[in-house]
Amino acid sequence: MIRKNTLLLLTVIFVSPCVLVSSEYDWSVDMRYRLENDKSALVLPGKQSSINTLRSRIGLRFIGATASAHFTIQDSRLFGDFRNGLIDNKSVWSYTSLHQAYFHFRYRKQLVQLGRFELPLGKQRLMGRAGWSLYGRSFEGVLIKSKHRIGDLQIFTLSVNEGQSYLKNQHLSGLPSSQDIDNPNLHNDQLDTGIRGAYFSMKMKNRNIPTVELYALDFRSPNEDTSSTPAAQHTYTTGLRTEALYNSFSFEGETAIQSGETIFGSLLSLNLKYKTDIIYWLKSITLGFEYISGDDSTTLDKAEGFSKLFGSSHRFHGFYDYSLNSGFKDNNHNGLIEFNFKANIDFFRESDMLFSFHSFSNQSPGNAIGQEIDITLNKKVSSELSFNQGLALYMPSGAKNPLLFLHFSVSAKL
Repeated sequence: MIRKNTLLLLTVIFVSPCVLVSSEYDWSVDMRYRLENDKSALVLPGKQSSINTLRSRIGLRFIGATASAHFTIQDSRLFGDFRNGLIDNKSVWSYTSLHQAYFHFRYRKQLVQLGRFELPLGKQRLMGRAGWSLYGRSFEGVLIKSKHRIGDLQIFTLSVNEGQSYLKNQHLSGLPSSQDIDNPNLHNDQLDTGIRGAYFSMKMKNRNIPTVELYALDFRSPNEDTSSTPAAQHTYTTGLRTEALYNSFSFEGETAIQSGETIFGSLLSLNLKYKTDIIYWLKSITLGFEYISGDDSTTLDKAEGFSKLFGSSHRFHGFYDYSLNSGFKDNNHNGLIEFNFKANIDFFRESDMLFSFHSFSNQSPGNAIGQEIDITLNKKVSSELSFNQGLALYMPSGAKNPLLFLHFSVSAKL
């Protein structure tokens, strides 16, 4: 594995100059080291467990006359992982991969993009980069962008899981059998998992309403009923996101409906921000409300939970990522009702402090999940170097002691 990834890196480095003869190009480097404590429930009282990670990205972009290409090589590493090659008689692995690899070109008035790429939409509630993650998130497929008189349109079709690839990988592990691989019924696009959608950002003439965004998504997955003929089941998501400004106040809101043959869920987010100049050290305060519908156990033929399968939940529901109020990767969960308060403080010498309080419950009356306080300090040393450190205190409902999460990171962008 290491030989393959080393060969990949060397190929990009040594072949690049040959291509650069006829193309403009630029390089970029993005590295982040993070130290955090282990949040596992298996950590005994009075004991400490910490994790060191490093995410390294090298970006290379070629700009030609009629087409351009972009590559991002990523290495996601846990310090001291037994697969780093320092311990004998262990399998040697590498986390190095192509985080992004795509090219784009113009066809008529459209920009066509093909390959593997990040695709953040809006505030990333439904589709995001997962920037907090050690690995990030990339999609594979086709993206078409076009500009119109009334707004900008993105249309995409993405492959999440190719059925034949899954079958072959399972066969290498002993399942399924070669007879299953040769079964014509299994070579069917109905067994593929993917996303199709459109995202439209309207151009508003009213300066007080800078953003209105409409979107429609179709998440396609195989039918779980293995006794029937292979067929796809669809989950449709339609939504609206908008922003509004009035003097020192700003509003951001999003609502979405999710439906399917056995699914019906909803999402609502409302956020009111006030930029203050009364107190010199207080930049802004924000009041927020988040609603994610949960499954009703009394309706056996429907799942009412709203799925945020590819959303960046970490940026909305606190830093601790408590299991009952984060994730929402499917439609079978208890939902969420969240009230939050955030204050952005001008701390000291190019440093910002973000204080936030979250109160979580699910949609059952009086069924509290917990409360969380986050304090995060960001220090920008230069345009290339920054520090981030934070503390999260989570008090689960009914617990006697809070759960603690500490994190520290250093980022360099060149």
